[in-house]
Amino acid sequence: MTDATLAPVAYRDGSAAAAVRDWVVALPDWSLFEASDVPGPRPVAAKTLSQMAARDLRLERVAQGIYIKVNNPWRKGILVYDRGRVAMAIAGPGSGYGGLTAVNKVGWNWQPTVRLRIAAVGRAPRANVRACEFSSRANEARRELTWAEVTVLEALRYSTFAEWAWDECVAIIADGSAMRRLGPDAQVRRDALREVGEREPRATDRFRRRLRSLTDSMPAAVASGCQRKTHAHTRP
Repeated sequence: MTDATLAPVAYRDGSAAAAVRDWVVALPDWSLFEASDVPGPRPVAAKTLSQMAARDLRLERVAQGIYIKVNNPWRKGILVYDRGRVAMAIAGPGSGYGGLTAVNKVGWNWQPTVRLRIAAVGRAPRANVRACEFSSRANEARRELTWAEVTVLEALRYSTFAEWAWDECVAIIADGSAMRRLGPDAQVRRDALREVGEREPRATDRFRRRLRSLTDSMPAAVASGCQRKTHAHTRP
């Protein structure tokens, strides 16, 4: 009998472990959380989460200290959650989609990468998220940005791989099309993007020119709810 087929641990009603279990069970389906988010004594939370991940089909550990509440026991272990968001949660503040993944995520080309690249500030996390790779970035100021702003900075770094003319790429960001692709909580603030982008180490002249060109053409902020314009490259 494998751990996955064992019955969940029967915690004593009113115990600290039962409180951890009840907290997890009460979470909305597909909630992603860290062990430190769980109320109660840390050792009890850590032990209970470990037991639940091994024996309770309602909980899955996706990386060290990172868990997800599963909504369908028969789907546990199947890749149904957002890998990128999981990886960025692990990478912490200042992270976002990186490299060629960022170029694709903002809609500057149609070719998705086989593995998601995640850019992290400082040392890249030593975590195993399926089909994700972490890259280290030195600009500490990125911690002041949203994940979408970091993604745009990364797209600018790799904009030579864009499939559209530069003015088209600018329009995709400025009119909110890129934010719609990134997700409902995506937001880019013009001034923050420019200020932090100017502090990118070892940035090329091309990167700096394009950063200024983009931010000169943007409103103060663009978000996923912005009005979308029609571009020849935009798919329905």
